Amino acid sequence: MQNTTTNLHAEAAEDADWKMSQPVLADFQRISEQNQNRGNSSFRVGSIVDDRRFHQLVDENEQWFRDRLAENEVIYYLDWNHYLLLNEYYSLSPAEQRIEAEFSTLCQFHRTLGVSQFNAIKFAPLSDGLNNELLKLRSRAESDWTEQLGSVCSRQIRRVTGKHQEILDRLLGAAGWLISHPSFLADRDGIRDQWKKLPEGSDHVFPLKKTTKIPRLNSEFHYEHIEPLQIDNFRIAFDQFCETWQLEGMLSWELPEPSGPHWDYFDFTDPEMMSKPAEPKTPFHTPVLVKDKMASADYECHVRNSAEHRFNDQRKWQAYASMFKVHHWSEIIANRYPGRERPRGDQGKSRGLISDITGMVGGRVKKLQRQYKRLANGEYQDMSEFR
Repeated sequence: MQNTTTNLHAEAAEDADWKMSQPVLADFQRISEQNQNRGNSSFRVGSIVDDRRFHQLVDENEQWFRDRLAENEVIYYLDWNHYLLLNEYYSLSPAEQRIEAEFSTLCQFHRTLGVSQFNAIKFAPLSDGLNNELLKLRSRAESDWTEQLGSVCSRQIRRVTGKHQEILDRLLGAAGWLISHPSFLADRDGIRDQWKKLPEGSDHVFPLKKTTKIPRLNSEFHYEHIEPLQIDNFRIAFDQFCETWQLEGMLSWELPEPSGPHWDYFDFTDPEMMSKPAEPKTPFHTPVLVKDKMASADYECHVRNSAEHRFNDQRKWQAYASMFKVHHWSEIIANRYPGRERPRGDQGKSRGLISDITGMVGGRVKKLQRQYKRLANGEYQDMSEFR
């Protein structure tokens, strides 16, 4: 299969009632032909920051990328499948059309949400759904492979895969709870203020990950670079922040990366094939369902831990996941071109764009946006009354 997301974009551009500018369409076709010439190797998805097409895009449009990074520290892609709405909302110039289209194509090809100054930004609950053509190939390969192993093993592997996907969905719920919790937001703002004061060139760029590195102060370890005290203090504070809120790190200041549960998904009868973590661990913001069959003692411990953090809203995790998606896209859309005049009916058009991207109806988007503000401002404590 040689089609990629780029081909789909190019075909849509030709078939639609509207027409892109010829240079933009030519760029689409050029990338499409490059991918076709690479054959199946096109689906060996590496990192976008290693793709020479991305470097060429940055080199040719350095100011555009510089402006976006200066404003937001991370540039997220805007899904170019929604070209008409994007163009109507932002009134993009032909050059901006080209940049957005190519950046979107490259991000989806590499299953990347965006880029920071040097790194690709990936968050499995959102990134794993990108590059649908690749996912079709992967699912077909998994099916062919599991069928050859026998029906029992096939069912077990599919069960593992299904539970993994559900955990990813629940992580979105955890992220939604975090970004709408006033205490988390206050702690995040404090860490961000500390981060902004780091000396230039300290190389603390997104994604920011927690670390277990202990600074060596003994001079005999001359081979190890000893960071200035200000940077060490930030590392210690950031690690404590991640420990408190049980995070792997921050992918941007609007996108926390919650730690996932360490559970045993495998249920093989052969003890040698079982894969159990030494200490099963469930972060307080992980929604636990009855079907997880957690041991009663572990469940009670989790309930106590969640209550201490005021996470008493586990049954609403799907609403939090939806709210996270709405907030994520709301922030991207609002901050993409700061200072640019918005079209008439700005809020309605923005909701229409978010609705188109997320698949939620406009009324639901509006309701979730309102709910987010009430939670983040401390007006509401939870989603118990949300429908």
